[in-house]
Amino acid sequence: MTELLPWHRSQWSGFVQARQDGRLPHALLLQGRAGLGKQRFGALLIQSLLCERSGFNGLPCAECRGCRQFKAGSHPDLREVVVESGRMAIRVEQVRSLIEFLDLTSQYRGFKIALLVQADRLNAQAANALLKTLEEPAPDSLIVLITDAPARLPATLRSRCHNVRFWTPDRRLAQAWLRETAAVEEQMAAVALSQGGGSPLAALGLLKPDAMAERADLVDRLMDVANGRSDPLAVAADWEKRNPELIFSVLCGWYVDLMRLNVSPGSRPLYHVDRHEQLHSLALAVDSAQLSDCHRSAQQCLELCDTALVKRLMLEQALLRLATLFDDINGRDALA
Repeated sequence: MTELLPWHRSQWSGFVQARQDGRLPHALLLQGRAGLGKQRFGALLIQSLLCERSGFNGLPCAECRGCRQFKAGSHPDLREVVVESGRMAIRVEQVRSLIEFLDLTSQYRGFKIALLVQADRLNAQAANALLKTLEEPAPDSLIVLITDAPARLPATLRSRCHNVRFWTPDRRLAQAWLRETAAVEEQMAAVALSQGGGSPLAALGLLKPDAMAERADLVDRLMDVANGRSDPLAVAADWEKRNPELIFSVLCGWYVDLMRLNVSPGSRPLYHVDRHEQLHSLALAVDSAQLSDCHRSAQQCLELCDTALVKRLMLEQALLRLATLFDDINGRDALA
């Protein structure tokens, strides 16, 4: 795929200019919230460097030997490092193997490129090994690190990379792209973009069949738990086989909306604009400090979703905490 996402234009222009000026850094850290297309940008950048006849705008041709090998995942001058199946972190042995690869001569007399997705998952030893390489990079090498959580990377490692930041795009731009890409009406695109927190690719995923209905069902159950209409332990049991990342993503967004309305009752929800009245009533009835603690706990659970630790216990604790948050109002009339 050689399409440049419209909200990546300034970052791409910076890359093209640096390449033309001969000042491309030896390490790039692509950072920003999930759903903004950092991996797509990184893939396009790498393909451009491996392309044998990229155009004046820096975009790869998609037809040459380098582009074909890149798309097939077989380019000899590219190595990707990811968290191995069944593990929680990138191991030091993976980084050492990567260093050996970067020290070799390029087979096509171009760049040797390393890609680390989920770079924040480097364990301490792996981060230290990578740091030494960043301090003394191999000639004609480039390391591309991608992360949704840059604060989890050591400051010493971040400081030795050129930081490329990705921001939530202008809503009108993102909504227009969604309408064209997903071929949906404006209202549906607007709702999906809100539920995706303004991240276009997250919103695009929500426009898949039944995705929005599933999220609506999760929010309905959260409302029931908050108002004492459902037993949190029973809901946790029902949800045990559902996607935990989706559950905690919805829960985090739900808490963000409550905190937003708790601080400023006249504002609008960020994620669930269609639940404004229900969320507004709940937000006025809850303690802001406790609400913030619940959000922090849910966020920690979300970060653990790709580990073996996400079992029913995590769901039970999260939903019990939610129910306790609204204990004071559950003796009154339902608010939703």
